[in-house]
Amino acid sequence: MDTEHSALTRRMWHQLEPIHAVFWYAPEVFEEAAGLGYDVSQRWPSYFAWRAAPLGTAGPSLVASAFYSFSPAMVARYVPAAWATASPERVLAARTRAVDRMFRRGWSAAEWAAARGRLASRGWVDADGKATERGRDGRDEIEWRTDRLADAPWQALGPDRAQRLAELTGPLLGAAFESGLLPSQSTLGIAAVPFPAPRP
Repeated sequence: MDTEHSALTRRMWHQLEPIHAVFWYAPEVFEEAAGLGYDVSQRWPSYFAWRAAPLGTAGPSLVASAFYSFSPAMVARYVPAAWATASPERVLAARTRAVDRMFRRGWSAAEWAAARGRLASRGWVDADGKATERGRDGRDEIEWRTDRLADAPWQALGPDRAQRLAELTGPLLGAAFESGLLPSQSTLGIAAVPFPAPRP
């Protein structure tokens, strides 16, 4: 990987990670976790459930391998106990609700309507806002590409278009920080985020 693309990948991670990271601190997420029966007086019971649910009823060895940086002994304290509280299917449904609630509180009704209109114009949702086959195929393609080497999309996008994406997501990035949900210090590595410079 050359230096230019390495820098681009790192910059785009800094740009997009806070938008995702709000999930781990939003009150809606803890409410949904409590509704499933998880102890929300501490972070880890629901954390491991949220992250591991896409793997199904995975055991501690698989989760430790997938998460990589966590001590296997720590993982074993919470997995598979997480599935005794709620099934992966219930956790995934609750995660979708939490994200929906979280972003509806940062997004107005007009903004949601405009976003739905854009998706409808592309044929991704129908008149009722339900995903179409084309929309589902599009989402599957996005997921597939996400699973590939992280640098590949940014090499394909190139610096100029990556800069444009950074500008477009700038308001979301600002909202993530202004929400007050992200800690000033954490293991996420997003304490200092380089905002994109205006285009000339």
